[in-house]
This record gives sequence, structure tokens and C-alpha cells, in this order.
Amino acid sequence: MDTIRIRPSPEEDIETSRIEKNDKIKEIISRMHSYRTKLGFFVDREFEARSIIAGEDIAVGGMITVLYGPKGCGKSTLFRVLSRAADQAGSGLDVLVVERSEEALQKALLYLPKSFRGLGESIAGYLRDSQISPDRVTIVSTSTIFGIAFTLASYIASRLRRGRRVLIVADEVKADSPEHLSNFRQWLESFANDIAEYNRIYSEKGGSIAVIALTSDALIKELRDVVGRKVDWALMWNLPRNAFEDLISQIGSHHRVAREFGISSEEAKEILWKLAGGNPRALGLIWEKGVMKWLEDEVLRNLSDLVEELRKPFGEKLWEELERASNSIDDADIDLKKAMLRKNIVIYIAGADKISEMPREQWIGKKYAYQIPAYHYALKTMAKKSTDISPEEVIKETVG
Repeated sequence: MDTIRIRPSPEEDIETSRIEKNDKIKEIISRMHSYRTKLGFFVDREFEARSIIAGEDIAVGGMITVLYGPKGCGKSTLFRVLSRAADQAGSGLDVLVVERSEEALQKALLYLPKSFRGLGESIAGYLRDSQISPDRVTIVSTSTIFGIAFTLASYIASRLRRGRRVLIVADEVKADSPEHLSNFRQWLESFANDIAEYNRIYSEKGGSIAVIALTSDALIKELRDVVGRKVDWALMWNLPRNAFEDLISQIGSHHRVAREFGISSEEAKEILWKLAGGNPRALGLIWEKGVMKWLEDEVLRNLSDLVEELRKPFGEKLWEELERASNSIDDADIDLKKAMLRKNIVIYIAGADKISEMPREQWIGKKYAYQIPAYHYALKTMAKKSTDISPEEVIKETVG
């Protein structure tokens, strides 16, 4: 008797593919949570990871995505961990991270996933004044981050025969001055067309190329109206409260705060949330310095500089405007908001795809938000007194 094989319908093929994709996403996220960072085991970011791995809203083939968010919210850590997890899971997703060298400002580092390591010598040959560090499978080059991203896309499109999904991540792009903004703008406008063409070529081999540029500089808002639809814009936020408390428990910072103020551990967690608002870097600095020293060095000094800068243009109305900003950042004077953007006190959150859960808190408006809530409470305290304030006064305002 002949064996009859029933071919699945197209709908069944699609459903099977979807299930396999979801299983692979789950495996990558599970692996991500097994990695240790400077502060402890990697926590949460499932929402963000799913968006990136799926490649439907951001990280779309042929597109550049500018992913911005508060300083220290964990953008770089997310992609470093994602790169390793996707590599080990054999997911068909290759995340290549390019970052500025901390040891030498004129050098950039390219981290290669396992599937690219055999191509290290060939890729290095394309980059200016480069060398391979075998221990970390890293290429060190005098090319800029922008230059490496461009060269990688060109190399992948023209040289790679196998079709894979490649994500090139340009880490911590500077947009903190007119010069850096201009450089970033030129790169975005010229590379947007190039990456579309490179992706078209590579798609014929069954692959795709996408680029994500990470930045923490709130001045990025000034580029959005200029560059517009040539690139995608996405916003990543600080950790949600549950994940943040998980990180607090790993570090044990709530115990230190509890001893510092003579309060319970639960009360200490509440203070940490109201000061750092889920920001991992802020939490690490609080653990390192203590609450009072951190407030003095990281928050009040920045606000004091802001006040000095604005005394002359605002005159007697300064404190009134600061109070209005502390009550509702959306309603603040536009020149005040511009000054706060320059100093990374606030950030523009409207008009971008939000790949993070946004908490409903008084320091977050519809269009603008304080990067960490400590600025909100410190500004509220400062406006009431019409003068500089102490960390103790900020704490009193924070606990209510």
C-alpha cells in the first residue's frame, strides 16, 4: 500500500514557524537572565528583547533605528547580553556591537559573535588601522563608530554568502554638542540610503541587515524634526518597579539605605524607587557613594549649574518657572526645557516607539519626563526655597 504524505497547508506552515520563533525568543531571554552584569544577574527587559528579536517594530532590515533613553537605563548592557545569548542559542540572529574604547578615545571596538569569528581577519582588513584581540575576539580600529558600522554593512552585503539576520549596534553615539549632533545627522542621512541598498543586496541571499544607534543624550530631539522618516525612533526606559526591586535585592542596597536613615527595608526600597526610578546606573552609584553623597554629586550639582545658567535670562521669574516645571514638566517654559535637555535632566518621550513599559508617576509627563525622579523632587524642593538646598531637604520632600 502506498504511503500518502499530507502536505501542511500554508496556514499550518505559518503557525509552525511562529511557534518555533516564539520558542527561540524564549530561549534567548532565558539565557539573558543567566548572565551577570556589574550589579548582579541581568533582570527583566523581556519586553524590549522581544521587540528587538522579532524585528517588526524596531531593528527592521534595511532601516536605522535611533534608540535613546535616560543615561544609565541599561541600553548598552541589554545589547551586550542579547548578543551573547543570541549567539549561544544559535538563533540565526547575529548582534555585532561597536563601541568607543574607554582606554583610547581615538579607537573603537568591534565585538564579533561566534558565527563571525572566522571572518575576523577579513573584516579587519577592511577597517582602518585595525588589529584583532584574540582573547575577546575583538577588533580594535582607529575608524569611528560610524565608519565601522558602514564598513560592516558593506562587507556583509558584498562578501557573506550565507543569509542571516544581522544587527549592527553603534553603542553610545555622542549627541551632546552642536558638532556631535551635526556628525550624527550627516551619518544618519547618508547611511539611511546605503543601508537600504545593502539590505536589498543581502536579502537576495536570504538575510537582512539592520542598524541600531544607541544614545543617551537628550539633545537628540533636535535631530528628529530634521532627519524625520529616514530613520526609526525608539525609546527605552528605566527598569519597571518589580525588576528594579529585584536588582535592589541582589545588590543589597536597601539594607544600606535602611541603616543610613534608620528605616525598614521596605521603606528603603520606596526611597530608592523615588530617587532612581528604576535606573540601574543611579542605583549602582547610590550603593557606591551612599544616598547623600550621590545626591550632592550627581543631582544637586547639575541643578545648581542649571540655576546659574538661567538666572540672567529668567530673572525674578526663575523660581516660579522652576516650580511650574516641578509640578508638570510638560507645562514648563520651552527655554527652560531646552536647558534641561542639554543637561540631561529631562528627556523628550513623545513621537517614538516605546519599547519599554512606562510607569505612571508624577515625574513622567506625556511629552517630557525627568530622566530620574531625584531631579523632580530636588527641583520641587529648590523652587520652594528659592535657593540652593541640601540632600537632607531633598529626602524630606521625597518621603513626603
